[in-house]
Amino acid sequence: MLRIGDFSKLTRVQTMFDYSEIESVSFEDNNCPLLTNVQGMFQNITSLGALDLRNFDFSHVTNMSSLFYYSKIGSLTFGDDIDTSQVTTMYEAFYNLKGVKKLDLSSWDFDSVTDIREFLSYTEIEEVKFGDINNRRSEERRVG
Repeated sequence: MLRIGDFSKLTRVQTMFDYSEIESVSFEDNNCPLLTNVQGMFQNITSLGALDLRNFDFSHVTNMSSLFYYSKIGSLTFGDDIDTSQVTTMYEAFYNLKGVKKLDLSSWDFDSVTDIREFLSYTEIEEVKFGDINNRRSEERRVG
């Protein structure tokens, strides 16, 4: 298992695990308070059985595009207190994600999102649970 410890000084982790063959990853509590860009962080992963992001701090993240782009992951867990309130870009976040059949996004905050194009395109996901995504900015969103 790859254990990720101190992210306290990082602001970007684009393509951190790109094309890796990791099988397990563990994140410590509240370890990335300055992280703003996770674009492609888990893209092109082919062998990850389960990814538990309950302890991953998304509270300052603004760019979540291609987060799981073309990856194969058995299951994803985000937890009930994920803070996505600062995220503006979720373009292709789950694009062509394989393996995951159920996705719980009920605690995600989409209020600041302005680009959500191809968010769930070409996935194997059979069931997605959303919370209340109707908000004051919905007419401004780019979803086409």
